[in-house]
This record gives sequence, structure tokens and C-alpha cells, in this order.
Amino acid sequence: MHTKLLLDTKEPTAAQLSNPDSIHALARRVERELHDSHLAKMTIREYTRRGLLLIVQAHEQQFFENYSEKLTNELVYKKHQEYEQGTVSRSQYQNFRKASFWLCEMHSTGIITFRYIPKWGLREPSPEFARLLKSFCDDARRTGLLTESSINNVKSGIRTFLFELESRNKFTFDGVTLEEVNDVVSHLVKGYTGGGLSWFVYCVKVFLTSLHTNNITAADLSVAVPKTIPRRAVFREGFTTDEIERLLDEPDCGTAIGKRDYAMMLLASQTGIRACDIVNLKRTDIDWHKRELSITQQKTTKPLILPIPVESAAAIADYLLNARPKSSLPYIFLCHTGVKRPIYRRSAAAIVSRYMDRAEISRDIPLRGSHSFRRSFGTRLLQNELPFDLIQQLLGQTSPNSLKPYLSVDEQGLKNCALGLVSPGKAGG
Repeated sequence: MHTKLLLDTKEPTAAQLSNPDSIHALARRVERELHDSHLAKMTIREYTRRGLLLIVQAHEQQFFENYSEKLTNELVYKKHQEYEQGTVSRSQYQNFRKASFWLCEMHSTGIITFRYIPKWGLREPSPEFARLLKSFCDDARRTGLLTESSINNVKSGIRTFLFELESRNKFTFDGVTLEEVNDVVSHLVKGYTGGGLSWFVYCVKVFLTSLHTNNITAADLSVAVPKTIPRRAVFREGFTTDEIERLLDEPDCGTAIGKRDYAMMLLASQTGIRACDIVNLKRTDIDWHKRELSITQQKTTKPLILPIPVESAAAIADYLLNARPKSSLPYIFLCHTGVKRPIYRRSAAAIVSRYMDRAEISRDIPLRGSHSFRRSFGTRLLQNELPFDLIQQLLGQTSPNSLKPYLSVDEQGLKNCALGLVSPGKAGG
């Protein structure tokens, strides 16, 4: 038995429950999903009283039996204004917005997901562009053209391109010429530097190629986008040995979160695996008898098998046995607040940044964060004079060019590799 929805409101009638658009039935279904997710009773009460209840009451005041996305969005906008004016707290606004998002999701898909909710006010492309973008993402996911994480990044680049087209009064690809595409890309690339430049060009090119392949555009507009863009290399500097020790001293291993954070950072420093692979690490990925870690890398989709150092294995075991929240989820590292879920990649980056501040590690050096553990690990391997092919295997890299950034930051190693200007052989030999 579920508790009554929205306190003193009436139960939905049979007619309302059979109507997929009924605001009362949608609210009931959302509440049931919240209960099934095993959220705390206090949390569910906040979402219902400060979210679902207010939205249902607003519909009743307007004599709307069916769910109105327009009305709900107006309510969210009003609540956002109240938050900015300081009349409601941040948590009240967030609970209201989550409830509104779940109602919309339930109405559209029949289920709710506890995924990241887009920022308030996020601009959406015009209907035709939105349809084409969704179709592209669905095809890329279905065919395996891109990984799930890459799809989200590519989507961002494509949206930037589409918004620039809209600013030029183009809301479909009818009549869009090669010259216009070239002009749009030439204008937008001015705002990119380093790897972001090549990535943006790739996003636009792969999208336009897909449009032509699927007969959306008669001409292949991707030919107006250069295949490659010269870029200024930007290298991420890793942590020093002293900085890593200071970082690992910061977590309070007497607490559950401290045990988790310590295990994650220690594993990153001793194995060099990426943050995205650490947050996706599952219990079945570890062979405790062989002391091996076996994963499929998110970035490359290639398998990687590594030995786990004793210290990392002990830290993970301590977290699993003494600190990890009880959950049937397969992931090792979980969020300790709200819904039980694996840690997001951006949260892993935030964890490292927080301990960098506590350890008073300078942020003057750009691009340092969770990836710096990997950079330090690779640099140490080079300094220990391991063969390049072995370093490539340990880092799970697919291209020899991937070692260039590590060579670039290993100043001492480069000095040792320097060649004299005069050949040791006899002149003229």
C-alpha cells in the first residue's frame, strides 16, 4: 500500500486513471515511482508537498483536468523568480522543478528517470532542427557510431551550429548552401581554442554527413567544413608526488564519504584509469584472487586489464565492507545523498577539486583536476624508462600519438633523449 497522494487530495477516479493525460493520474504515477525508488519518506513528502501538490492545485484552479505543459512551465518560471528574489529557498525551488520535470517525463514516456535535469532556461532548437538532432543522436546510439558520453558532447557542438543558423533566419536545411555553412563554421570557430576547435568541427561535419546520407539534404554540406583544423596543443600537467600525498591525506577515512573519496583518488593515482571508468567501476570488474581489474573503457570502448596495487585493493574493500550504502546496484562507488546511484563523472571532478582546495594545491596551473592523476601516472612510467608499447597498454591507449602529451610534460626525460648536433660517426661517413 502506498501512502495517499498529496495529503488530503482525493484519490484519482477510474476515469482519471484511464486517461493518460490526466494531471491527477500523472501525479499519482510519479508518486508511486518515487516510493518504488526507495527514497526517504521525508524526501518524498518534500517532492509531493512542495512540487506535485502545488502543480495539481494550479491545474484545478484553472479547471484543467489534463496536464498542461505550458501551465507547468509558467509555474516553474514563477518559482524561479521567487528563488531569485529570495522569497523561497534553493531546495524549495529545486524540489518544485524536479517534480515538474518528472510530470513532463511521465506524460511523454510513461516512466521517470533520476537523471541530471537540464539547467533552467536551456535554449532548445527550433522544432525541425530539434527533430533532426534527436534523429541523429538516436542513429548514432543505435549504430554504435558514438559512445553515449560522446553523443552528449557532440550534441552540444551541433546545437551551437544550429543556433547560429537560426540567428541567420534559417530554421530548416531547405536552401542552406555550402557557402552559408562555411560562413557559419568560420564565424563560430573564432570562439574555440585547443582541442575544442577540432572537436566542434568534427561535431558539425559528422552531423551534416548524416543528413546527406539519410537524404535530408540533397547536397553534402559537410564538404564545406574542413576535415582538419590546425590547433594549439594544450597539455595538462599532472600532480607532483608531494601533491598526491597531500591529496590522499585530506579525506577523513573515519567517515563513509572519506573512505569512498580516498579509494577513488588512490585508485586513480596508482592505476591511471580515467575518472569516467572509475565512477562506472562495478564489483564484477575486480578479480580479488588475481588482484586484477578488467573493464571496457568508456572513451575507447576497448577492454583493459590491469593489476590492482595492494593499497588500492585494500581501500576499495574497506569502502565496500564498511561504508558503501546498502544497494543492489552493481557499481562500487555510490552517491551518499538522495537517490542511490553511481557517482557522476562531473562529481568525481568536483571531489578532486574540493581536496585540492583543502590541500592548498595551486590552481594557477590550468586544466588540473581528476585527469591529473592519469597524467602523473603516465609521466612516472616514462621516467621509469618503461617501453612505449607497455606504457600504451597500461594506459589503455589505442594510438601511439596519445603518448605525446606525457612526453611534453616530462622535461627531464626529454633532456635525456636529446641528440647531439654532430653525428658520432666519421665526417663524410
